[in-house]
Amino acid sequence: MHVYGQLFATLTPDHVISGELARGHTITGSLTIPTVVGVESYDGPYEVIPRVYAQSLDTDRKLMSDDVTVHEIPVTRTSNPEGGLTVLIG
Repeated sequence: MHVYGQLFATLTPDHVISGELARGHTITGSLTIPTVVGVESYDGPYEVIPRVYAQSLDTDRKLMSDDVTVHEIPVTRTSNPEGGLTVLIG
């Protein structure tokens, strides 16, 4: 990592940053700024157990504090009299 000194930059309303570093080096790029002011927090479940019907978590445009965990669907395999496998899902 190189340290060049202070950054003098401009940040536009659409999150584009551009400016100069010490010693004539320039920098450009974009910046992601999380916005939490006025955003509703998600207070629903963070764990999902698969079902045979569609499910939805009401997370659209909400601030979440953790990852959502989707549990695996249980699968059992047993041999059958024909020499194959019988698979039980769920």
